[in-house]
Amino acid sequence: MSLLLEIDPRDFGLPDKFAEFRPIQAEAVDQALSSEKDINALCMGTGSGKSLTAWTVAKVLEKKSVYLTATKGLQDQIQAEFKSCGVVDIRGRGNYKCSRFSHYRCDKGEEHGCSLSATPACPYNSKVEEAKTSDLITTNYSYWLHARRNSPAALATDIRSVELLICDEAHHIFEELGRFLTVEIDRDEWEGQNFSPGSSGLMSESTGNHWKEWAKIRKQDVVREMRDMILVDSGARKDPEYTRLDNLKKKLTEIERMDNGWVWETSSSITSEKVSFEPIWPGRYSNLIWSNVPKVLLISATLRPYTLKLLGLSKDRYDFRESPAVFPPQRGPVYYWPITKLSFKSDEEDYKKICAAVDQIIESRRDRKGIIHTVSYGRMRQVLKYSKYSRYMIFNENSSSVNDVAERFRKSKSPSILVSPSFPTGWDFPGDQCEYQIIIKVPFPYSESRVMKERCKEDEFRVYCAMQELVQMIGRGRRFPLDRCENFILDSNFSFLFFRGRKYAPSFFKPHTIRDLPKAPVKL
Repeated sequence: MSLLLEIDPRDFGLPDKFAEFRPIQAEAVDQALSSEKDINALCMGTGSGKSLTAWTVAKVLEKKSVYLTATKGLQDQIQAEFKSCGVVDIRGRGNYKCSRFSHYRCDKGEEHGCSLSATPACPYNSKVEEAKTSDLITTNYSYWLHARRNSPAALATDIRSVELLICDEAHHIFEELGRFLTVEIDRDEWEGQNFSPGSSGLMSESTGNHWKEWAKIRKQDVVREMRDMILVDSGARKDPEYTRLDNLKKKLTEIERMDNGWVWETSSSITSEKVSFEPIWPGRYSNLIWSNVPKVLLISATLRPYTLKLLGLSKDRYDFRESPAVFPPQRGPVYYWPITKLSFKSDEEDYKKICAAVDQIIESRRDRKGIIHTVSYGRMRQVLKYSKYSRYMIFNENSSSVNDVAERFRKSKSPSILVSPSFPTGWDFPGDQCEYQIIIKVPFPYSESRVMKERCKEDEFRVYCAMQELVQMIGRGRRFPLDRCENFILDSNFSFLFFRGRKYAPSFFKPHTIRDLPKAPVKL
């Protein structure tokens, strides 16, 4: 039996709200502490207390630790729960109000010549210094990667380096790396290229080599322009135009170095036209996250050995542990109710069938609130169009309104229904905030982009992504032992997914096929 079961979390300086350790947390901590591997991977189900587990490891080891999240929503939650034990939250400049220009954030203030931007009086710089001197830091993957690009010793001091890196939502690392590594060139920057919007290719093909040659020549011009600016004005480095050229030079250097594992693709909108360069398998660059950090803890409710393979980790590099189910399965049943297959070929009749089933579920559960996961905004609009309960539905038109919509839903009364593609992971709706969820479409990855087409040539990847996101969706509505949330999968494509992708789901994921709608349980 773990000694932690006899210790109060508050003895480690952890928040008062945690009165005791659960066995599942104690066992996970024991493994992380006893392992001789530099990377420990923990698959811990939704509601198992991953954050308490991770911070306990940090406290016991007494190491300077950084806790990473994929979403600002989870970062907010971590900060709210653990601020009392000394956790310092750090984000990008755009999250802090400029001291000199009150109508700007620090990033815009810097662009407009804020005289404090390079001094300790800058709110952002002040927060960075606070984080550096703290032993417990929380931030997001994007900030961490950009900070380490500027300095390998980001958030460290001369006498205290980062010794423990906690990667929560570790299933997101693959896409976070891909997003960070992507290089974008605007229309006015790719002078001399004649590719039409929508064209794409591999960097190993002739068109890719053409881009590399162009980048080499264009960089020479950029360097010349920067040198001329310095010759004319020794203070030109503070000029926004000089900064723009310097950023372009860095992007061109990256394009020059790209190998056959990268793709390029052009795209256009009403206001812009650009070309993007992205790695097919970004996991081979995973050392950008944890190089020179002696101990790494990867945690996720859906972590699988294939996740670690995607991150370029060999089996001798890590220890993997999957915890058993935390909650009684009967309090979070997963019902597979095959109505019809949904795909890009689906017509209006398919959506009418799906919405008829959706309305049956809502009708029998009008005394409680629910969530409908739509996977795309287009399918969200189909639900709003055909459901007779659309007047009760709360939805977001784009990602910018996600936080406001989530808060509005949380505060709403039954029979409110949150209808959106934006909440598959990183969000909590405990208790009576959500007592049922409806998944109208199996979330196979959108494979229209060139990079996703290349990835999905490996069918294992496509199935893995869909199963990961599906299990994450199901975890949004049940967050503590006595919580309860029913889950309904209506897309007939689930039969194929479960047959091919069972191994990519945690062992506690056990769906039940139904032919008729079950009676609603007693309301919470």
